[in-house]
Amino acid sequence: MSARKKIPSSKPPAALPHKPALAFKPHAWRLAALWLLIVVAYANSFGAGLIYDNRTIILQDPRIRAATADNLHLILTQGYWSTFRAPDIYRPLTTLSYLFNWAILGNGPNAAGYHAINLMLHLANASLVYALALLVLGEGPAAWAMAVLWGVHPMLVESVTNVVGRADMLAAFGVLAGLICYIQATRPNRAHRSRWLAALALAAAIGIGSKESGVVLPALMLLWDFTGGTDDRFLSSVMRAPGGKGMTDDKKRSSVPLAYLALAPSYVAYFALRAAVRGSAAIAAVPFLDNPLIGAGFFTGRLTAIKAIGLYLWKFCWPARLSIDYSFHQIPLFGWRLDAWPDWQAILALAICLAALAVAIRYRSQPIAFFIGLFFVALAPTANVFLAIGVLMAERFLYLPAVALAGCAALTIVALCRRPKTIYAVTGAVALCLAARTSVRNRDWRDARTLYAATAAASPDSAKAHWNLALALLSAPPELDRAQEEIGRALAILKPLPDELRLVDPYYIAGMCARMEGDAATDPSHRAACYHRALDRLLEGRRIDGLLRDRQPRGPNAIFGYAPLYPELALVYLRLNQPGEAAEALAYGRIVHPFPDASRQLAALYFRMGNPDRAATALLEGWLLDPSAAALGNDLATLYRQAFPASCAIAKTGNGIDPNCPLVHDQICAAAHNVAAQFRQFGAAEMEANTARYAMTQYACPADLFR
Repeated sequence: MSARKKIPSSKPPAALPHKPALAFKPHAWRLAALWLLIVVAYANSFGAGLIYDNRTIILQDPRIRAATADNLHLILTQGYWSTFRAPDIYRPLTTLSYLFNWAILGNGPNAAGYHAINLMLHLANASLVYALALLVLGEGPAAWAMAVLWGVHPMLVESVTNVVGRADMLAAFGVLAGLICYIQATRPNRAHRSRWLAALALAAAIGIGSKESGVVLPALMLLWDFTGGTDDRFLSSVMRAPGGKGMTDDKKRSSVPLAYLALAPSYVAYFALRAAVRGSAAIAAVPFLDNPLIGAGFFTGRLTAIKAIGLYLWKFCWPARLSIDYSFHQIPLFGWRLDAWPDWQAILALAICLAALAVAIRYRSQPIAFFIGLFFVALAPTANVFLAIGVLMAERFLYLPAVALAGCAALTIVALCRRPKTIYAVTGAVALCLAARTSVRNRDWRDARTLYAATAAASPDSAKAHWNLALALLSAPPELDRAQEEIGRALAILKPLPDELRLVDPYYIAGMCARMEGDAATDPSHRAACYHRALDRLLEGRRIDGLLRDRQPRGPNAIFGYAPLYPELALVYLRLNQPGEAAEALAYGRIVHPFPDASRQLAALYFRMGNPDRAATALLEGWLLDPSAAALGNDLATLYRQAFPASCAIAKTGNGIDPNCPLVHDQICAAAHNVAAQFRQFGAAEMEANTARYAMTQYACPADLFR
């Protein structure tokens, strides 16, 4: 019997072969659960104020007030702090995000809108962590565990609840998105490779343009290649192309170089702009109190930095005591004493780091190797091991490295639990505990007092924590007794240090405390004693300010000094009936920071001393220092009407000042001479020359006046 030829059926088969694809349903509920836990943990973050660095970076930055071409130009051509004191910190995209809040969304100084953007950005980053975890771990339960443990961890509060922590979040967004794009660009889906490369270039621009730490992206790409990522050794099978086959070696070699080349435009543009911003501006030296590694010996500094890495690891495992400040003397320098526990902390941290690196080398093609490498690479720019930066330790620096620690924690849970339901249960229980701690930590950020009280409690050996708490306690309603107690603790911590290693802040605050005590005193002798004690503290601060200024690198357009000290010093001089010394302090402080109120106070002081001519010159000096201070012109017109009613100072047409009036002209030239002389005193040659040139060209002041 011959075999009959099979006739194809016209009906479709019961199950057509299809391209393997991700099952999105489990990812949807996992992401929803992840977002819910994060929202619950950070629900009370909206009550946090714009405190800490937010006051300077957001509330005092005029560039973010309006979305104008001029402001955009200033953001791109100036440093992050919008002042000359930190031109080496260049984060234009972060500043643009604040402009988006203030001007586009209309949030202005209201904190809630900024917190909403931060929370949405954190949710986006948590989603990226989940996606990266899927690529590395290949299993949904493990990936969810990693993303959840990272997303609700309380050490991330300083980046999420602290609005200016947005720089760390934006940089992490760029790095995580860029790494995922790199992984996808070097996988076998040829049709969309160009799209992934374009997305990689965009992510790189976001990362590096938001914070300097975004520069770690190419190092993480190399890490992925080194640990075998491009060989699909720990990629999920559901992410592979049809047939489960990876790339051919030729395709890998052709796509990897293109991916690295995609970074070039963003990096070249960023470093060119950053170099232009820095220019010839002098960079302020890092204070010893902020980072005691400055000036420490090489091995002493490196071992102390490694001790800080050990503290990061410990606080990630047990986040009970969290702080925004780890400055002097919270983390003592390595003392080369084996009988001291702080030195053993450094040795133990070094042993842990070396053991982790050994594990990474031994299990190079396993996820644990990638996570260990991710931790050290992401932390490298801020670890103080290779280069000492502005601070020794900060919890916000752990925002991206914590992704690796969460990955290690997830691997541990998977190894111990194995069954998916158990993994979810254990992870959920741990996440709820972490979320509760995060919620409690958010409350510390409500206002300056709560934040610095928590900081002083968590970092009791930090002088800076105590003096910041003292300053917060002086705000209304003041708690003078507590403030004096805290500033006393700060000064006691600083006492062993030589003057050249101290800062002005605690002496300014101590002087303010003593002056306020004198203001409240009813006994004349006690009041006078308080004012003299205040004067001693402030003069000590002025002496230290001079020592610090002499140690700063001199630049043609840079003036360093502690501006708040001088108005307070003038106030104490006035309490002691010494108006001449008060005038000198105001004039000096006004050069350090040209705030208009100092010029008004100085003019009022000269007027009370019976010298209206010098009062008018003081207002004109303030205008030369800050031409945008239009209110000084109104004060000057009022002064002329009151003190020189018969002069030609007030223009006959309109209500402005007539610069052609001999009285006004002479005072303008005298003001320019005084300002130029003070710039010369500070070594600001370019500012001196600009002032003289402006006076000579605009008002025909004699050149001999500036020689």
